Amino acid sequence: LARHKKWEDAALCFVKAGMDLEAAKCYRKADDLLTAGHHFSTAQRHEDAADCYYEAGEYSRAAAIFAKLNARPKYINALRKLFESEGHQHHFDSHQVEIISEYLTSPENPFTADFLVAFSNNEQMAKLVLNLLENEREEQAETAYQTAPKDCTDDLLIHVNYVKKQAPLLAKLLLNQARFEKAAIVYTRLENFLAAAD
Repeated sequence: LARHKKWEDAALCFVKAGMDLEAAKCYRKADDLLTAGHHFSTAQRHEDAADCYYEAGEYSRAAAIFAKLNARPKYINALRKLFESEGHQHHFDSHQVEIISEYLTSPENPFTADFLVAFSNNEQMAKLVLNLLENEREEQAETAYQTAPKDCTDDLLIHVNYVKKQAPLLAKLLLNQARFEKAAIVYTRLENFLAAAD
């Protein structure tokens, strides 16, 4: 049956025989992507399943599977499509936030402000801002700082590493945001740290 392009009939035969992988392949050829995705999952072919969900426009399902598989580029693409189709109403687990943070802080990737909705608490946003500064993405760090759901300045001061280059860049960011007292704290701590190193 599969040879004669009767993919749905062949798929049903494979399902009855308990051959989910073959059924999934036939459903995919028949363009029944959701059913193909289900059978790929049953056959433990999760990336193929996620690919089918993605092709079918089920971006949330695809993104969740790609994140679990650590298929980072595919996760980011699914997330983009999800935001385009459904807006920003999506829950992100800590692993997904980690993937997005790694993507945003990498200098070779374009910065996508839409992804900032993943950082729902101040600690996550502060760590993102500091990672952006560490990678010399100052403009993006300012965008993230301004987008924080709440003021994350205190969290920035808690998590800043004075050994790395992020401390002077943080002070500069705080000055640009007219947070003079907080910038002074960073400069004072930085000077004390440098003096202690001598």
